[in-house]
Amino acid sequence: MKLCNRSTNSISLLVLTFLLYGLQACAKQAEDPFVEVTFRTMQPIPGQQTAVVILKAKDGQRYLPIYIDENQAVSIYYAREGEIPKRPLTHDLFVNVMKNLDARIERVVITELRDGVYYANLVLQRDDQTLEIDSRPSDAIALALRTKAPIYAHRDLLEELPHEMPMTPKKSLQQMTLKKWGITVQELTAAMRQYFKGQKGVLISDVQADSPAAKSGLEAGDLLIQVQKNELAGLEDFRKAVRDVREDAEVKLVIWREGERKTVTLRLK
Repeated sequence: MKLCNRSTNSISLLVLTFLLYGLQACAKQAEDPFVEVTFRTMQPIPGQQTAVVILKAKDGQRYLPIYIDENQAVSIYYAREGEIPKRPLTHDLFVNVMKNLDARIERVVITELRDGVYYANLVLQRDDQTLEIDSRPSDAIALALRTKAPIYAHRDLLEELPHEMPMTPKKSLQQMTLKKWGITVQELTAAMRQYFKGQKGVLISDVQADSPAAKSGLEAGDLLIQVQKNELAGLEDFRKAVRDVREDAEVKLVIWREGERKTVTLRLK
């Protein structure tokens, strides 16, 4: 009798093990392969007419870097800053058309990486219809930012941020970082000059938290056009202008923001 009980218990344990294994396998298969991501940052690539958009998983420390061209970067910049151009860009036109057709973007989904190219879908809702439209990820992101639609990505595309993909710009011949000021500035590309309507200067591409620059109100995306009395035509002018600035000085800066000149006092004391 005892032998029979042992056999019965062993069989029951074996059956239970298989059931648990099966439930775990089913749960894994049922797991949604897409995770919601948020727009983390966009950084220009020094010396190239490209930028990198970095998306971050909402549920962890995993990222998706996607390279885009500078025209797409300008459109995304408009969306991030809430800027409305005098004449609609292609993405603004698309949004306007959807509004007139009583359609909306429910979500955008970055689906796969194939032959080095990312693919995405726009999921549109109109009445009781759900439509999926093939899209470049850069277009999908630009539209999502304009319409506040959520962005999803296949979890297999997410990765730990590689060392060669920093969250802040690298110093290069086209960029300069002043640690004591807390800013990184860079040369303007052709598309950026068009965005700033021909205004000369250097772009503030990064402002460090709690730095003198941040405390003075400077923001990433500002165009720095003057340091003290020195007008800036480019990065070389900026280098020359900051050479003689004392470490404890109050520096008068002129920036271009939202189509207007603004004077800012940078206190280095």
